[in-house]
Amino acid sequence: MSGRRSGPRGGWGKAKGMGREKEAMGPHRAKFGNCFAFLSIGFLSLKCFPFYWVFVLEEEMNSFVLNFS
Repeated sequence: MSGRRSGPRGGWGKAKGMGREKEAMGPHRAKFGNCFAFLSIGFLSLKCFPFYWVFVLEEEMNSFVLNFS
């Protein structure tokens, strides 16, 4: 993953690295990176907001499928 270049900061550093490298990556890879970051954050907050997470995931996947196709 591109997060290795972000240094020893770990989790949040990887997300920021993805955001910075969107321009260098292809459009589909950038969308996949955004979706992956969203899923990672959503998975971390699943224990706190399960119903909210499911609702947002459904909305995000719908928009992701529309943008990707």
